[in-house]
Amino acid sequence: MLGKGATLDALGKTWRVSAPDQDAKDRLEKLAAAGALNEVRRLKGVLDPAAYQEAFSEVTKSLRDYRTWGPGWQRVVLQTAENVHLYLWALLQEHHPDVSEETVREIFAAAPEEVAAAYAQVMPDFFTLLLAPVRDRVPPAAMAELEAAIGSIPDRIRRSTPTNSA
Repeated sequence: MLGKGATLDALGKTWRVSAPDQDAKDRLEKLAAAGALNEVRRLKGVLDPAAYQEAFSEVTKSLRDYRTWGPGWQRVVLQTAENVHLYLWALLQEHHPDVSEETVREIFAAAPEEVAAAYAQVMPDFFTLLLAPVRDRVPPAAMAELEAAIGSIPDRIRRSTPTNSA
């Protein structure tokens, strides 16, 4: 069974970290897809209009790839160090729906030990929940890669400096 969540103290406030449930999974998917769209949006004005429109159309067509365990989701959630805050953001949104990405990054910077402690309480259950429906369909080598990526998350959290990323 999944836990009840956790709390963490940062920025002069106690933050309630939700239980890692289906709603948190859905929020993480949406944040991953939004992150992909935002990556392209940052290119507006940098690329010529036709190239920008092509890039935006491509990412829009591939939004299905940002569903849990899709290639886009894995890149954003598991493989991109500057996105390590997305998991916390998804878990905070249940109790703090207006929390901004900037605030989540500030929480990471101000209270990394608190974040690590909250993650230790909820993370194993969360990824166990996410792997359960796909475990039988994923080849063993790919499952080993996923488990290694998941296992590296705590170390990535410790090494990350989210306030320095865009």
